[in-house]
Amino acid sequence: MWIIAVMAFLLVATIVGIYSNYQARVGKAVFIGEAPWISGTIDLTAEETVTFRVLPDEEGRGITIRTGTSPYDAAPQNYTFFLAQLDETAYKYSLEKSGEGIARDVLSVGTARDSSFIYIDRENDVADLEVFSQNNQITIKNLHYIQPGAATITLVNGSNVSYPSIIRLEAEEEFTATIWANSSSPPMLRVNVGTLTDVQNHTETNSTTATFTYTAPAESQAVLLDITATVQGRETHAYYTLAIGDVVYALQEANFPTTTLTLLDEATANFTVTFARTRELQPFALPCEISGSTSVNTLFDGTAVERVYTYDTASSHPLDWNQGVIPDDFAAFNNFKGYFVQLRALAEGDTTTISGECTLQDLQPVTGVPSLTYLGIYMLPVGWNLVSLPGTIPRALAEFAATENVRLFTCQQNYVCAELPITTPLTPGKPYWVFTEEQLRLRYTLE
Repeated sequence: MWIIAVMAFLLVATIVGIYSNYQARVGKAVFIGEAPWISGTIDLTAEETVTFRVLPDEEGRGITIRTGTSPYDAAPQNYTFFLAQLDETAYKYSLEKSGEGIARDVLSVGTARDSSFIYIDRENDVADLEVFSQNNQITIKNLHYIQPGAATITLVNGSNVSYPSIIRLEAEEEFTATIWANSSSPPMLRVNVGTLTDVQNHTETNSTTATFTYTAPAESQAVLLDITATVQGRETHAYYTLAIGDVVYALQEANFPTTTLTLLDEATANFTVTFARTRELQPFALPCEISGSTSVNTLFDGTAVERVYTYDTASSHPLDWNQGVIPDDFAAFNNFKGYFVQLRALAEGDTTTISGECTLQDLQPVTGVPSLTYLGIYMLPVGWNLVSLPGTIPRALAEFAATENVRLFTCQQNYVCAELPITTPLTPGKPYWVFTEEQLRLRYTLE
């Protein structure tokens, strides 16, 4: 039945899709065409282009656009763009601001490209907009548009030394640090916990700095700090674990087993996993590395766990471990692998908690010059892969490999699955389905 459920899910996930004629995404085009256009001002400083997919008739059509006269224009203005048909092969356009004419021209329409340039600022000889026709469509393009870049985010102390991904705090400790973020223009900053003060934009370096303050709670727990830097709608995240007391990781979400890591020293921790008292499938993965001698038998033998499932991409079949049954399809846990657990029918006094020791790992993408630490490569073959990332902070697949032609799914208790954007950071301690049409090479370092 489990195999049938998996195959049914994969089939449904493959054929379900969403189509939209109108798109308004940062760094992409706005289209006016078959579907009704969502009215309002089109900001070409964020969208770069707007395209008439379906051309208007002789009555014409007007839209409002916002654009600037330089890449870093601090006060872009609104303009009215009007397009109308002249005859079967020609269209006229005009650009106005508050009733004052700025430009007008005629474009021929067909498969060949025809274009003209608009100089809003007539005091220089640099064009501000291009209007062009091609393949029976007409496009307005902001020539000053800059693709927003991913931001670089760093959390530093008073000596300008960067913090590690795990920051240990005492209960009720007042923690203060400086956030520095840099991109193609000064980013906007926000955090999910704590407060930001003294936020300063530095246009000369395209950076933003802010003071971050956080008061640790009285009880031991792990708090995930998510620092978000936004440039023209594009978000970049940096994650840190605030380990209060000795707790360095805690997964406490509905429909997932409760998992905590408690530090024993700087490199090792005790893990505790508590499963729900149900026979439904439960997602399972450890965010740390257990020793090679700790087999599936060692961890689950004699517990309430009846079966453990994983997936073999090469054969396109699930693999399972059965309590008390020999031989099993697999015997050891592997880094980057995800699992599903099923409990046996429980008696009233049965426990659903397992525990043990493991090694903490800080999973980092490979960037810049070669690292002097361990460099690893993990291959995801073509097809479906059941994956889990080690570490204590979320990471997106795109940080480790090119993610074109890839789909991502998460599954909760009772195998309730949903597709996620491929840019979604993967939470350690959770398994994910990854479907790839090309072999993915994940390059990483473990520290």
